[in-house]
Amino acid sequence: MMKRLIIMLVAMAVATGGFAQKEKAKKYETYNYLRGMESLEEDDYSTALSFFQKDVEQNPKSGHAHLMIALSQAALGEQGEAMSAVEKAIGLLPKKDEHLSDAYKIRAQVHLQMEDTIGALDDLALAIKCNPKELGFYQDRGQIYYEQKKYDLSDAEFQKCIDMEPGDVVGYMGLGRNANMQEKWEEAIPYFDKVEKLSNDYNKQFIFRARSYIGLKKYNEAVDDLLKFVEQEEDYSIVPILSDLPSEGLAVARTKLKLKMLQNPSEASWPYFLATVEQKRANYKTAIDYYLKSDEIDGTNGSLTKIVECCNEMGDYERAMEIVDKALEEDSADYTLIVNKLDILEYMGKYDEAVQCVDKLFDDGDSYNAVNFYLRGYARYKAGRLEEALDDLTMGITDKDDLPELYGLRARIYQAMGNDDLAKADYAKVLEVQKDTMDVSIAYAQLNLGNKEKAIQTIEAILKADESKGKLYDASCIYSLMGEKEKAIEYLEKSLKKGWRAFEHMEHDTDLDNIRDMQQYKDLVEQYKALLEKELSDNGSQGAKNDGNTEKTVSEVPFTKEGGVCKVKCQVNGLPLHFVFDTGASDVSISLVEASFMLKNGYLSASDIVGRQHYLDANGNITEGTIVNIKKVNFGGFDLTNVRASVVGNQKAPLLLGQSVLGKLGKIEIDNTKKVLRITH
Repeated sequence: MMKRLIIMLVAMAVATGGFAQKEKAKKYETYNYLRGMESLEEDDYSTALSFFQKDVEQNPKSGHAHLMIALSQAALGEQGEAMSAVEKAIGLLPKKDEHLSDAYKIRAQVHLQMEDTIGALDDLALAIKCNPKELGFYQDRGQIYYEQKKYDLSDAEFQKCIDMEPGDVVGYMGLGRNANMQEKWEEAIPYFDKVEKLSNDYNKQFIFRARSYIGLKKYNEAVDDLLKFVEQEEDYSIVPILSDLPSEGLAVARTKLKLKMLQNPSEASWPYFLATVEQKRANYKTAIDYYLKSDEIDGTNGSLTKIVECCNEMGDYERAMEIVDKALEEDSADYTLIVNKLDILEYMGKYDEAVQCVDKLFDDGDSYNAVNFYLRGYARYKAGRLEEALDDLTMGITDKDDLPELYGLRARIYQAMGNDDLAKADYAKVLEVQKDTMDVSIAYAQLNLGNKEKAIQTIEAILKADESKGKLYDASCIYSLMGEKEKAIEYLEKSLKKGWRAFEHMEHDTDLDNIRDMQQYKDLVEQYKALLEKELSDNGSQGAKNDGNTEKTVSEVPFTKEGGVCKVKCQVNGLPLHFVFDTGASDVSISLVEASFMLKNGYLSASDIVGRQHYLDANGNITEGTIVNIKKVNFGGFDLTNVRASVVGNQKAPLLLGQSVLGKLGKIEIDNTKKVLRITH
């Protein structure tokens, strides 16, 4: 949030000429000052800072120049220097200068970067006192209260924004978001409805309203909102929400996404979202096919990484490795791919290779961070290189990120080396720094500190919230360490039933030493290894086309008959028209009259004209037509985007709906009795 607010300040500075009033602009229009403003406009904060500093050398009492230095330094993350500069600006600016409030706002943002919310709130109060009509100050204060979970105070700030400016989108979004956070779903929805009416450019309300509908278990409305957001924003930010949908919501999303993919076969996002849904439903083979389809359309959207995840979930580590290695041939420094390969090698029990793999993460100084030290420490630990693993973990602990995983793993290594006191100290540190009370590391620490009952309570609470195969496997390990062998076997079996297939990892996992010689353990491993071999020996994926769970949806579209032809009401880029339903036509075509009208009245633009093409008509004549791109066609509840159509010179030519569109919809039947087109898709 801090960086976003700084960028907003920079934008405001550029837009207002560095906070300077027009009548005083000449006073501040020095060469260095103007060059600094130009650099700010290009987001080149370092160069901007250099120019503003030169300006201050020539004009040491220019409060505005000091203010711009503070802004530049804040954007660069130089909080201490920014604080000093803004203090100078506040001291130099006249008390009645209207830009003094801007200085307080910048100082508030510096306080926030330094995690001093009290100082930030104090400065925003001073800014409001200087300029009580500035909406942004109330918005910022509402955001701080929101992050502090003081929703009543946050509501008051956002309501103030609406009172001051009835059309303020931020105010309504703030109130709706606060209601969502308190699970007041019904209360939240009208705020997002208001935003939708107020702004055609702002689309985040669809995401937040979808969350409200999910809270109310209205999955049809929720999915519709998610799809609206994608259609307008064309990004992948709905993926986490799709992944969190319960089974009922996933079924709704699956049906709607299949239709979208049929309607828009050249867009990579729809098969990607479908793959996300199938992956969540544990239909990994089908998910892989959809990810492959998405990757064929757009090879830059991360589909290969998701395919690797699916292969890992299936236990198909060989295929996962092939995909990762192929991707690394194209980009050997891709961090995510390297980490994926590391995971696969560890699942396969190839720990020496895992160490070689993780070494690739340390290519430059920026790579020396807590996460990477943990990853290498774990690989070295599993490879039996304990001293080296200790070095990695200790270096990771000295990093600014206090990761509980570092202490937990170091404690286990100390235990293996017989240093029980050091191990206990690290386990105690895990309980101190682990903020997620539902993390399994807490149960490990409690058990090793002698609190068996607390460890049981923790692991059972974790399973109550999330009984996934990974969590079940963790529970098996915990109970094995406790000596609760029957319980460990019970949870291991549940984990295997849900798809856990990392058999090589299991064979090397010392947590399971207490149950490894049990016949029940051996039988389970043998049974599920055989099942895995059967699964992997099947003829690969059945593919999205042969998905046995495909759901059929039948839609009926009314038509009228005139002169022996079927006509269907439609909208072309919002213009009400009639299509002639012609199964013999290959493409969509419109007459020159319709096209001219649409062009003159804004339903088509010059950029929608994409070329020319020759057609053979029903009489055997060759006709030249202009090709246009129709951004949106709607008929009978179907929305089709980016439809290519030919404009023919015949003034009386009908608007034909041909196979280029009909082929996307599925099976079509004409019911002359009911006068409907019955479309099965």
